[in-house]
Amino acid sequence: MATLKDVAKRAGVSIATVSCCLSGAKNVRGETKLKVMEAIEELGYIPNSAARNLKLKSSNEIGVVLPDINDAFYAEILKGISSECQQEGYIINVAFSYGSKKSESEKIEEFINKNVAGLLILSCQPENTAFFKGRIEKLNIPTVFMDRKPEDINVNFASFDNYGTVYFFTRSLLQKEYKDIALITGAHHLSSQKACLRGYMDALGEFGCTYHKDWVRVTNMSKEDAFKAAMLVCQQKIPHAIISSSVTMTRGIWEALDIQGISPGKDIQVLTLGEESWNKSDQLPGVTHSSRSAFTMGTSVADLLIGNIAKPFSFEKKNLSFTDDIIYTKLNIPPRTERKSSVISVSGRKTLRVLHYEIPSTNSIKLVSRCFSNQYDVDIIYDNIDEADKLFYRIANDGPQLDPQYDILIFDVPWKDYLADNHCLEDITEVVESPDFNRDHILKENMENCYYKNRCVAIPLSGGTQGLYYRQDLFEKASNMKAFKDKYKIPLRAPRTWTEFNGIAEFFTRSYNPNSPTEYGTSVSGQYDGELAPELLIRLWAEGGKMWNSKNRVCMDSPQNERAFQIILQTLKYVERLPFDTSIDEIIEDFCSGKTAMLVTCTEYAGKIRSSIDTNVIGKVGYTMLPGKAPMTLGWNMGLSRYSENKELAYEYFRWLCRKDTSYYMTILGGQSTLVYPYHSNEILELYPWMRVVQDSFRYTRSRSGPVKTVTSRVMCSNSPEAVLCNVLRNILNRGMTVKEALKTGQTEMEQLFREYGYPM
Repeated sequence: MATLKDVAKRAGVSIATVSCCLSGAKNVRGETKLKVMEAIEELGYIPNSAARNLKLKSSNEIGVVLPDINDAFYAEILKGISSECQQEGYIINVAFSYGSKKSESEKIEEFINKNVAGLLILSCQPENTAFFKGRIEKLNIPTVFMDRKPEDINVNFASFDNYGTVYFFTRSLLQKEYKDIALITGAHHLSSQKACLRGYMDALGEFGCTYHKDWVRVTNMSKEDAFKAAMLVCQQKIPHAIISSSVTMTRGIWEALDIQGISPGKDIQVLTLGEESWNKSDQLPGVTHSSRSAFTMGTSVADLLIGNIAKPFSFEKKNLSFTDDIIYTKLNIPPRTERKSSVISVSGRKTLRVLHYEIPSTNSIKLVSRCFSNQYDVDIIYDNIDEADKLFYRIANDGPQLDPQYDILIFDVPWKDYLADNHCLEDITEVVESPDFNRDHILKENMENCYYKNRCVAIPLSGGTQGLYYRQDLFEKASNMKAFKDKYKIPLRAPRTWTEFNGIAEFFTRSYNPNSPTEYGTSVSGQYDGELAPELLIRLWAEGGKMWNSKNRVCMDSPQNERAFQIILQTLKYVERLPFDTSIDEIIEDFCSGKTAMLVTCTEYAGKIRSSIDTNVIGKVGYTMLPGKAPMTLGWNMGLSRYSENKELAYEYFRWLCRKDTSYYMTILGGQSTLVYPYHSNEILELYPWMRVVQDSFRYTRSRSGPVKTVTSRVMCSNSPEAVLCNVLRNILNRGMTVKEALKTGQTEMEQLFREYGYPM
């Protein structure tokens, strides 16, 4: 077994320095600490257990690790632990992981190095068997795991019988003819949440009911994520009942039902795993709460641990299972009666018709707008055009002769100038600048994207910028850090330049590095020009390149552009598929499934990362500003058709969309906001932490816009010059041109385009 001396020798430092790194007694330089941690990982060193156990005899401190303090279930457990430990003369030291595997591991390491008498852990990483075996089982540290059982390890464990409670809930509902039953839980790699799923499925099977995966939603167990899950569950058909695995989540579910005008206990049955309490006023109206005594569980696990501390070597490991008292009762649920319609449908009320292209924000607005429909007695009909180019031409040719006629037109921000100049959009300046409109609380950059020639022609639906998302757990792994530094002579970190980005992408591509934990370094989307152009422009801008200058002179064939295309060609060595064959949804899936290590995307699509992480358990995700600090402002606007016959109703809808509460709902569903409020909500920032860097990124952003209109020219939509830019890459990859040849061809094509629009050459 490796010793402290072995670690010191391998790291090239003193034994005292190693001790300081382990204990945290003194500050150690980051580079030195990295060497020590690499040596510990390579040698498999663990602290001397015999010496440690001698110290334990006089220790009276117990370390408690919980996910957070926001959940009442965890708070009650902690109260029980505190009560029992205080009676027995033990001091508790509480730490919170906040769902971070790295943070939890560090907290446990700190407790071990402090020689606590024992540990009580409610883990966010029960699948991390190697860590728990190496740090707890091997050191024989008295420990009790709560609620979530680690895999393949002999430890003390205590939990409630979630299987039995959810089975009882589901069976009771089925007996009263509630057939469409949704289940909203935490991630199923957690034993307590997996037990909920098993209870649900076994009850369905007993009654011969089919399991529908759309009725089961996995969340990160926050009320915000549960709100989103409930909105999605009700998207097509409102279920007869929803079962939730925690009261915290049920608060989000209740809010989602309320804004849609769905009444718990009347229109839908909602049942939740809850906590025992005499005070029924704490319970949500119309919701059936179970009755778990989390306080009793807390006292019991503390008592179990104290017994283990007294006999650290001879103590026989125990499993404690607590029954939920509700299973001994008869649920007060009325027999199901048929609703007039469980499908959300269009009635004969006032109508607004919206034309759009399918993006995450349009799905969010559809869900949230049910609240507006209920409040204002109006139906909103959303018609989708499946290709962005087709949407542009439909809006550009809008008129009373077309059927159907639309009231609201959702369009990509780069189309704004062209659509406004060609009188496709109504001037809504007076409405937006009136005192009853919330314009001042819309992000300045998003509001600016709604103006043309000092007149407002839209409100922002979505608006953000691009960012870099990366596998932080892989970037912080000591063996990866060492291997990268050995090869490239620089530290492994979030890349700050595109050259550094390519080096990291190469390192995480298995064909270039057989030891890579991911198959590919990254992936690039570009199925259509609107997706590919942003990937090219951010590299052009970072290298000082451009398509035309301030005097509208085409400058495609430049050394800066040549460098930028060399960079993108280098990037394409580390992807699975060429961009022409890859969609945005596919690059998100590549990243979230663990196939790639880095992802460049906009906040519009980043919301998908959150739910995929919870489902796939891929590890901690880091986020930062784009390499080269030249991101693009991206977004979609909502304009009013100048031919609409429902303008006043549309204005009311615009006002409603820019309200504070609506912005929270939209952000929870989509992971981005055009209003300032969500950027100051700690709860939302915990759900989508990358929103913290969005406002900083705006300082460096550039917009996708056409050349400045002159006296003799027409407004040019950015679609046309971006098509020329994308053709440069196609000519290189599909026709075998050199970068220089392709840029010369692009120069000629762009000059011809400028002539067609009346720009002097």
